[in-house]
Amino acid sequence: LFVVVGVVVWGGEGYYLPGIAPVDFEEGSEVDVLANKLTSVVNHVPVDYYHLPFCRPEGMEDRKVRSSKHLNIGQILVGEHAQPSPYVFNINVNDSCKAVCTKKYDSKKLDMLRVFVKDQYHVRLNVDNLPVVMKLTLPDGSGDTRLEEVRLLGYPLGFLENPNAKKPGKMYLNNHLSFKVSIHRPTTYTAGQFTATDKNWYRVVGVEVTPRSYDQKLENG
Repeated sequence: LFVVVGVVVWGGEGYYLPGIAPVDFEEGSEVDVLANKLTSVVNHVPVDYYHLPFCRPEGMEDRKVRSSKHLNIGQILVGEHAQPSPYVFNINVNDSCKAVCTKKYDSKKLDMLRVFVKDQYHVRLNVDNLPVVMKLTLPDGSGDTRLEEVRLLGYPLGFLENPNAKKPGKMYLNNHLSFKVSIHRPTTYTAGQFTATDKNWYRVVGVEVTPRSYDQKLENG
């Protein structure tokens, strides 16, 4: 498995939930992507992110995963986690594709991944207390050709060929993630008008992910 990530920064507006203070990031500073959990509409039992053999941050021991960030009260009440992931963004900086890690899975791990893919598990990530979402275009249900955009929490772990067949076909894992980070430059209210802050400070107001499954090899072998 060859995991790749790419980042695109996008300007935007947004709002914040009550009780969650926005965080200002200086241009170029790092923003962590936190691993939450895996959820499924087929099997309603959530699964810890590192229960599966995902890429881990450099230096993290396999059996010593700990939460490195504080959660807001809403996340605690719904049982969310905040574990470090190997993904990191830099505010207002576009980034091209780069390898996160390479992995080789034995038959036991492949069988486990296949079960989770078949059960349609989605990988949930958070950025600055905001959920990472995936945008889809689907029929709007009116019966004609009109489409509507919907956003799903997280992204599918993978997919199967002919998933409804008695014996589904080949498994594909989404090993290439493209992130679109929407940011907003805060303003201050002075003398009856809004003005931009003096420094290049930004807030994250949304994160979208586009997952893909690629068969790739490192150029250096």
